[in-house]
Amino acid sequence: NNGRRIDYYRNGNKNEGYDINGKHMTGPVSADIQPNGDIVYSHGYTSRKVGGGGGGNNAGLTRTNDTEGCWIATLFPIPWIWAIYYNTPVSPDRLKGNGVAFILGVIPCPFEEYRTRIPGTNRFPHEQDANNVLTYDNPCLNCGCTNDRQSGLCTVRICSGCRIMPG
Repeated sequence: NNGRRIDYYRNGNKNEGYDINGKHMTGPVSADIQPNGDIVYSHGYTSRKVGGGGGGNNAGLTRTNDTEGCWIATLFPIPWIWAIYYNTPVSPDRLKGNGVAFILGVIPCPFEEYRTRIPGTNRFPHEQDANNVLTYDNPCLNCGCTNDRQSGLCTVRICSGCRIMPG
């Protein structure tokens, strides 16, 4: 051991830890760090390096500019809330959504919301409700889970590049 260690956390709780020696890790199982940053574990699982901190490697991250446009979102498996909204990028990691949610398909609720990217992911939780997470892995169709994994959320882009202008 050359004094380097990595500890894995899940839901804020420390789980397993690994000692790092060069490109090899030892802990509950062994693992090797690949040249591209992936970690290949002895049991066959691979942890893929998605984003970069400090180095500017944003491979796999959706640009917020690519999410601009009109979207429809719903919960699944039971779509009791539907929303139609317009995404506007605020920064490379922050989105603003303006739209109308329909509860049970009939009760309209206008909204304005902000979402900030979870670092290194394409997941954008609502700034006032961390369980409400939209995933933007694709500029057209996305499905993901709420933070508590109790419901799914799907988004479908209905147009891009169009602007909603007040009359």
